[in-house]
Amino acid sequence: MSRNTAIFLAFTAVPALGATISTATEVAEQRRQLQGAGEVKLQTWVGLAECAVNSNTALIFDGNIQQGSCVDNEDGTSSEYACDGCTVNDNTYQTSDCSGSSDFYSYSSGGCFAWPLISFKVTCPGCDDGDDPCFAKDSTRAVLKSGEHVLMSSLRAGDLVKDGPNSYTRVVVNQHAAVEKASSLINVEHTNGSLALTPDHCLFIDGKLGAARDLKTGSMLGDAQVLRLSMSNGAVINPITVSGKILAVGRGEPVVAASHPDWIAQYLLDSYVPLPFSLSNLISYLFPATTQDYYDEHLENIPVAPQLKQWKADLPSAAIPAAVVVVDVAISVGFVAYALSSPKVAIGLATVFVGKKLARKAF
Repeated sequence: MSRNTAIFLAFTAVPALGATISTATEVAEQRRQLQGAGEVKLQTWVGLAECAVNSNTALIFDGNIQQGSCVDNEDGTSSEYACDGCTVNDNTYQTSDCSGSSDFYSYSSGGCFAWPLISFKVTCPGCDDGDDPCFAKDSTRAVLKSGEHVLMSSLRAGDLVKDGPNSYTRVVVNQHAAVEKASSLINVEHTNGSLALTPDHCLFIDGKLGAARDLKTGSMLGDAQVLRLSMSNGAVINPITVSGKILAVGRGEPVVAASHPDWIAQYLLDSYVPLPFSLSNLISYLFPATTQDYYDEHLENIPVAPQLKQWKADLPSAAIPAAVVVVDVAISVGFVAYALSSPKVAIGLATVFVGKKLARKAF
């Protein structure tokens, strides 16, 4: 099957994305808006897996297409693709030269759209999947064990937050709390409120774990239905929790989200290593304040996630826990070195030592 045939088969089913039929006049205006510098990345797979290569699925096209250019699908149809930030806009025509009326679609960059035996992604420049799933720092709130809503940016290691309507978990560390790190964000408006998060951050979509970029109008987040999706950029924050889940809310009622990217979220939710059983988690439990300081001062800018992502792709499944343990031990050794060199910790240890001496003399 050719690339163009695959694209045609995919887009003939695309009405599920919410297409609108455009008149010739509307097409001219849309084409003017679609024209832009740069390229979009198109990937197309044929097989049973969705946007992934395995023994029964092949990647048949992986390349760039000029934004706003007409792509002849060689089957009597043609398409134009362009980006507005991290939103993909496309026109699909029933002619080979992008003439006449078209079906106009708009959806998030990098989303996987799949039908029987066909799946594809269109990715905008600068909107590739990242390794830091995050929430909007300025607007996202967590729910404390007490039920109080607080800005996620105020959380520290050791805080207890809700990860479900009737359950709570502990914050291992709060990523990006001490820095201003910006990212593209998907603004999700739903029937119970709103939430903004990065495209690779996982939510429970229609009852299954999935990345925010796969949301569509009508998707369900628990009992909340998605009404509108839009893109923006802003500072981000991400509390890592022991359970791997957290209640998150921008406005209105919270929804359940994961605290990990889509490439590893399911593994961490199903596994006991590194959470809850790891040296790093134990250290965070025993020394929460020092753990947060250690992360802020030393780990924040170390790219651990890309290495883990590469290991997960290259290593057999049985070897992944061992790789995670190696990273966990390295982080823990670094914590010990940091703690011993920290004046605050040294004063604390001295205080404990002197206290014990005085207690012995008293008895």
